[in-house]
Amino acid sequence: MSYINSQSVGKKIIVQLSRSLLVVSFVLFLSTWQAEAQKYKCFLCTKPVVYMSVSLAKGTVRTPEFRVGNKSYEIKLDFTTSRPPVELECTIGYRMMGPRKNCKEVSPEGPIAGRWKVWEGERLVTEGVIKEHDYAGFATDYIDRVIGEFIGEKKKRYWVEVEFTTDKSKLNAFDPRLEIMRESNNDLLP
Repeated sequence: MSYINSQSVGKKIIVQLSRSLLVVSFVLFLSTWQAEAQKYKCFLCTKPVVYMSVSLAKGTVRTPEFRVGNKSYEIKLDFTTSRPPVELECTIGYRMMGPRKNCKEVSPEGPIAGRWKVWEGERLVTEGVIKEHDYAGFATDYIDRVIGEFIGEKKKRYWVEVEFTTDKSKLNAFDPRLEIMRESNNDLLP
């Protein structure tokens, strides 16, 4: 009888050790994978070349100079929010499947309006207008809206100027930031 009990206890110990070994192996795999993943760049891992707080009051904002590569870059407005209220959707002017029908009621003055310019020193590289409604990106704690795009050239220094032609300072509660970031589909450019 003691022989049967010792076999049963032995099996339990072997099962417990196997489970522990499996957990330790999984933890080692994850830590090795994370270390390897940090060696390589991916578009999700890319940090913006400019990321600065801005006020959305009527006026002009200018970034510091920055360098880029031969890539396409997006000029974005980024807002901190866990769940965008309808007012934020209408005021920053983003859409998922077309403009919202009740935006005139929520934000009668319309969405953010303005112009943007990309400069290399004193030379105007490109410029554009912030469109009334455009697409945006979402995550659990932010929403961002692309307001412009440009293609950079390696070894050149740029700066961006954004002129807000409407006063949207009530959106400053959402910690707006101006972000210049490489587009994620840059594989098409040399």
